[in-house]
Amino acid sequence: MHLVRLAGGLIGAAMVAVAVPATTGAGPFGSAAPRPAEAASSCNDTKAVTKQSGGQKATAKIPANRGSMNCLLGPGNRQGGVRTLQLALNACYRPYLDHALKLDGAYRPETQKAVRVVQRRAGIRQDGIYGPQTAKAMKWPFGRNASPPVQCEQLGSAR
Repeated sequence: MHLVRLAGGLIGAAMVAVAVPATTGAGPFGSAAPRPAEAASSCNDTKAVTKQSGGQKATAKIPANRGSMNCLLGPGNRQGGVRTLQLALNACYRPYLDHALKLDGAYRPETQKAVRVVQRRAGIRQDGIYGPQTAKAMKWPFGRNASPPVQCEQLGSAR
């Protein structure tokens, strides 16, 4: 409630409404920051995604939460999905990065910068946060029997 000066010098009380973005409490980034509504929680594990190509199956590991790719990773995150993301960024985007990412499972500024590279190349919002939109836009290292050589492809019709 704020005091306001009314016509004729009278002082009255007025309620002021302020729009505040919804938060989910302490999110995966260590603060009560707003999160995209489409993402449920942090990517704390991985999901194997399979593609059929030329009569052969190829598999990629994607950050997930309980089998769902509807999750987030960002600065300060140390979930299992961060290392998986770092591996994919090194495998498919190394020519566009200043140097290979350290595979430590920590979402440090270097990982955030690499995610921005992916987002810029894909023409999507460059916030450095890995979420469902970035997962769909980026290329993933698909390999047969989890061994090289890998082929970097978008998820497309992967299952």
